[in-house]
Amino acid sequence: MRRTQGQTKQRYECVPAAAARHFFLGPLPEDPPSPPRAVSHCPEPGHADGRLQSRGTRVTKAGTWHRFRCLRPDRSHHQFQVLTDADGSVLHSMHRPPACPEHGGSRVTRHGAYGTGARRRQRYRCQPREGVGAHTFTPPLTREVVAVGTEACATCDELLSPHRGALTGARHTPWSLSLYARVLNELSMGASYSATSLMMRTYRDRARRHLHEMHGLDLDGVAGAPAPVADAGLTLTQAGGGRGNGAWHLAANVVEQYAPLVWREVKAQMEARETAQRVANDAHLASWPADRLDTPVTWLLDEHHVNVATRRASDGRRRRKTWFILVVVEVHWHPPAAGMDLPRREYRLRLARAYPRGNAQAWRLVFHELGVRPDFVIADHGGAIASALESEFGAEVGFIPSLFHMRRRLRETLGDLPGATTKRHGRRVLVDALAAKLDVLAREDLLTGGAAAWAAWWDELEAAVTALPAPVLGLLEQRKLYEPKVAAALPLLHVNPHLPASNAAVENNIRHQLEPFLENRKQGYRNLARLNYLLDLAVARSQGAFTDLEAIAHLIRVDNEQAGGWAYAPRALADTQPPPSAPDRTPARYASLFNTLLVGALVEQRLGTAAGRTTAEVGLDTLGLSASSSASSPSTPGSSNGSGPRPSEAS
Repeated sequence: MRRTQGQTKQRYECVPAAAARHFFLGPLPEDPPSPPRAVSHCPEPGHADGRLQSRGTRVTKAGTWHRFRCLRPDRSHHQFQVLTDADGSVLHSMHRPPACPEHGGSRVTRHGAYGTGARRRQRYRCQPREGVGAHTFTPPLTREVVAVGTEACATCDELLSPHRGALTGARHTPWSLSLYARVLNELSMGASYSATSLMMRTYRDRARRHLHEMHGLDLDGVAGAPAPVADAGLTLTQAGGGRGNGAWHLAANVVEQYAPLVWREVKAQMEARETAQRVANDAHLASWPADRLDTPVTWLLDEHHVNVATRRASDGRRRRKTWFILVVVEVHWHPPAAGMDLPRREYRLRLARAYPRGNAQAWRLVFHELGVRPDFVIADHGGAIASALESEFGAEVGFIPSLFHMRRRLRETLGDLPGATTKRHGRRVLVDALAAKLDVLAREDLLTGGAAAWAAWWDELEAAVTALPAPVLGLLEQRKLYEPKVAAALPLLHVNPHLPASNAAVENNIRHQLEPFLENRKQGYRNLARLNYLLDLAVARSQGAFTDLEAIAHLIRVDNEQAGGWAYAPRALADTQPPPSAPDRTPARYASLFNTLLVGALVEQRLGTAAGRTTAEVGLDTLGLSASSSASSPSTPGSSNGSGPRPSEAS
């Protein structure tokens, strides 16, 4: 080669037959064809030491196939081929066909397909090496048929392998595995059952239209073919039938089937972390009882009541019912920031449970499910939480009343007194004498003064109310409630200045992560077990379970493959209940949010508390509510809408 005028040219030699030999310059030749750049090793496992040799190409309807020979150091060899398109891009997914579950090491090849429309699945043929007759089979979780050489992944722009079509979620279901993971992700953010179910149907119909428009498949007469209407215009009736069998059941079934599976993994991780932290804290306190804990097990507690208006079937009159969500937020401790001494706090949902009542018995159920003793609890001044803590843990847990709630309640009480408010800039505010007293009701002021200053503060507030003049009876009741609790918490806050003195983080989590579940009143939650499964998804999201949807899909795939591809039967939450309040009423088919007898029955079942034999005689061991142990997947045998029983559960 020679470089002339900034260009590199090739020097050639010409040897004519009847003339003298001479040399000339010409352009560089084109690079010789080389194997596809993505084929750098043999796709067989354990053949990374093999040396590849090109064995030419062959052309089929699918495209151009490049053949290779893999030569191993032990002189063994075999051949394989990969597909390229017209642009030279390579089919990266050089996966082998699935192994036959009956004959290991047999030769497996594709053998047609079965199903119709968007449910066309790949079938395989097994030829055993022992000379046994060949047979066809499908893996536990089937895959959609791939048109080799034409279908590509929209994400990475690679041709799809014929053995790597979209994986189905379970046997006898039209829903793909990736769609299951997306549905659980949408539900964990508060999407309604109906909206999520319509999304599932939209994706299925889109696949059918793709097969019809791009691959020429005739979908006439196929059950469930796409209707000639826009997706956005679908109504619930068009998407899934009437009220009793409406579209919302699709997403509700996914919650029943797979939310317990996700929750089981998340719960195990949380319990392992808290158990290790509990052991370390106990060892530290055994050596230095009065020392500060840098990473105490800390919970913030609160409840959220939900009012539901219903109509009586007898007279049609409206009546209001109330049920409760009991929320636990945990504190994650991080190392101190630069230049700081105290550890940093991060708040995450730890548990959310729906119960017909928000009393001390319901909170005892929550504490029993958490399964670990906390170091500190921050909550409001209600008696239900304090009573449940005393019953469950005794005096071992440090209780810190929320200063924010106390200050807000005092402001409301003082604002109702005659002569205690004035109008300023169009707003009604407390008079200066009372406002000044509440302004100093802060954590720093309380820690500086101690218990003596705290008692003197109440004396001064009573004197200010008397001077209005106004009655002090309500103020005395609040003093009786707040003064001893705050006085007992001041030493804890002094030794542990990194602890929060308010449970405002619980209200923030309720507002941003749980209230979206309650915005759509049309969902009309009634089934207590299914609702608690749904709340488990919200907690799992707060714990980071949905940051990787591939991990969720893998979790579902492994669980279903262990059961031969079968998913748990949906609509299996038919729990035996305590008797109704009226003798002439028939017990409900499922555990209802409005059954106030349910909390006492669960306490008797799980905690062994004597609550009367009337509830123990109705089969409490089959309640199956979502309280971790009962948060295992439903196990009622049967088949409904694409899922069958696990083999171990079939009668």
